[in-house]
Amino acid sequence: MDRPMRVSEHGRGILFATILVAALSCFVMSVRQSIAGQPDDTGIQPVPDTSNATGVLPAWMQASSYRYDPTNKPDPFIPFIRKEEPQKLRPLETVPPRQLGPLEKIDVTQLQVIGILWYPQGDKEALGMVQLPDGKGFVLEKGMYLGRRNGIVDNITPEAIIVKERGLDIFGKEKTQDVRIRLHSEKREVE
Repeated sequence: MDRPMRVSEHGRGILFATILVAALSCFVMSVRQSIAGQPDDTGIQPVPDTSNATGVLPAWMQASSYRYDPTNKPDPFIPFIRKEEPQKLRPLETVPPRQLGPLEKIDVTQLQVIGILWYPQGDKEALGMVQLPDGKGFVLEKGMYLGRRNGIVDNITPEAIIVKERGLDIFGKEKTQDVRIRLHSEKREVE
């Protein structure tokens, strides 16, 4: 089933323009070649050929002897401003005199606060309810040991449980930091 090829008027115009441009460029090239080296009626001489017959490049095109030395220079692909994460404490290398409970065998940031029992009259201490990653639940009160870094529950507020952890910083000095485990939040904060 052979159909005759039909070209629209727009397509004919584009084809005609392409052929015309090709023919004009061939004509200009042939005219330039025929008058190369001859002065035109304006008196301007054509640019002389500067290429060497020996194949040696001019001095300005030859490779320089400079070599880049990257030592003691910053890496251009590393950002200048870095967002630093809070430093984590290393646990103290002391052995506690008691047997560790399940809450002391995991990191504090792995706990999820399920609820807080808050007594607005102040007649009782607030209690916090946490859940381990394996789904087990525990009730926390102020002064309980918590986490791998000798943490103690310091305060329970209506929004969070605050744990004070003791550990060693990067210089080997003992340091205390507060870890806030928020209620209804996936993010854990270190102050």
